[in-house]
Amino acid sequence: MKTELEYPINVYGVKLEFISPIHGGVPKNPDIAETWLKTNLGRSKLAEEEKEGRLEATMTELKDTLTEVEKTMSNGFRVVKGSDEKIYITAYQIKSMLKEAAESLRRSGVLKITSYRQRLGRDVQVFGVEEPFKIFFKRNGGLLKTADDKEIITVHANTPSGPINAIKKVDVIKPPVEVEFTMEVVGKSITEQQLKLFLTHAGRFIGLGSDRGLQSGLFIISEFENKANGSK
Repeated sequence: MKTELEYPINVYGVKLEFISPIHGGVPKNPDIAETWLKTNLGRSKLAEEEKEGRLEATMTELKDTLTEVEKTMSNGFRVVKGSDEKIYITAYQIKSMLKEAAESLRRSGVLKITSYRQRLGRDVQVFGVEEPFKIFFKRNGGLLKTADDKEIITVHANTPSGPINAIKKVDVIKPPVEVEFTMEVVGKSITEQQLKLFLTHAGRFIGLGSDRGLQSGLFIISEFENKANGSK
């Protein structure tokens, strides 16, 4: 007597190659306002103020008058700590991106069926290669341990309490870099061609990571293999 359900599961191996920098989206929350002020004040002005003993007073005055900067943030990537430190994104970020791509395609009129977002949530699972729910950044065959650089971004947003202007210091990973994962699809509600469409659209118009309005995290599909029959 069988104790397990039998149903078809298609497994796909995927590699994405990034063509634009990826921005970290995990808050670190240090105070970076002074760094931003010094950067924008200029080195020559700083030297002049410091020479005449006015640097501290000038910085205080500038910070007091910079009333539009109501919040400071610093964002990075998730990190596996320890002797073998490495940075990663989560598997659910891939799944969320696929659902966002399906919704985008529906709104644009490319897809007529409205239930793809629900089907992706119900019938598709994403797994990392090294660990089930972590997808590590790779370059030249090795796992990345840290981000490549940092950028400072000014963000403007309207909230119920009024407009908010924020300074973000963001960890950035620059191409060439790739991620690798598998997708398991149960049943026939999502086809291989549809998965490729969602990934292709996401890579060109949506991206992965934070600050995607700045065209960060865009990618191409460098590998898409059906593990069941070896087709690519």
